[in-house]
Amino acid sequence: MEQERAEQEWQAANDAERAIVAALADGDGQRLGQLLENIPLYLPGLDDDNLGAMLAFNDELPDPAGYVLLYTSAESLQWALGDLAKEYWETDLHTIRAHWPGPEHRLALNARTPIGIFLPIGALAQLAAGQETLVPAQDARATEVSDTAGRVRHSCLRVLRHDAEREAADLKDHSPTNELETELSAATEQQDSDGYLAALASADILVPTESQGQQRPADADSSLDLLVGQDNDFAAVPVFTSVDLLRSAADETIDWIQTPFARLIAQWPSDEHILCVNPGFHTELILPGNVVLSLDYVINHEPEKSEVDSKS
Repeated sequence: MEQERAEQEWQAANDAERAIVAALADGDGQRLGQLLENIPLYLPGLDDDNLGAMLAFNDELPDPAGYVLLYTSAESLQWALGDLAKEYWETDLHTIRAHWPGPEHRLALNARTPIGIFLPIGALAQLAAGQETLVPAQDARATEVSDTAGRVRHSCLRVLRHDAEREAADLKDHSPTNELETELSAATEQQDSDGYLAALASADILVPTESQGQQRPADADSSLDLLVGQDNDFAAVPVFTSVDLLRSAADETIDWIQTPFARLIAQWPSDEHILCVNPGFHTELILPGNVVLSLDYVINHEPEKSEVDSKS
């Protein structure tokens, strides 16, 4: 899909998109907001089984928050998503507002196209009223990805360390201590998300817990008492791939259990919980809750279709 998008330049498919291009070029948020109130919109249904494409797509969104994807033409939807979109439905802004999933979700309009816009659903009315200004999607992504990843990392390290004033050590250059970390390090260097997940899928990991005295393998029938870092906008769950990494990041008072990664995601609490593997380290991976739940389906329920299980 990436190659097809690179070979075929995006073009506005209708008058509405040409008007959006002009409004963005002029920085006219009010005109853009008013336009979006009165045009058809297209809602894609994504192929959750295509994990590699899903992860690549999520990585292009500004932050790990939940998004509602909408496009201003079927052509732009197909250009941006390709095979990742199994189907789509025509709708409008009034209908979308009436069925909005919750305040924690944001709108991703024309994601992956040159006219991409990312904002809270309520900001559209403010744009139309001239009360909000536009920020280019590229600038928003550069700022928000760094900011949100930093907030997720900070919330994890903060809950792992009882002394909030202690300066964080530089964890980035920590050397691998086992075969799993060697594979994750290589996958990180190669930006190979499928390889990373394939290694993680069949591995045991260390999960910090709220309970005391649990520095041991977890009982297969027990529930996981996850240690959760809270932020105003999200909850983040830190996990580690070795005792060495965990002890470098956490106070000695933090307890943990060893459990298969597949079991962790099978008990994942909700799509509002973000997974952070090895927070602060070179092999750090941050996954939104909806991706974790999709990963659970692929690893634990459809192994015969899973590329992630290819190494198991």
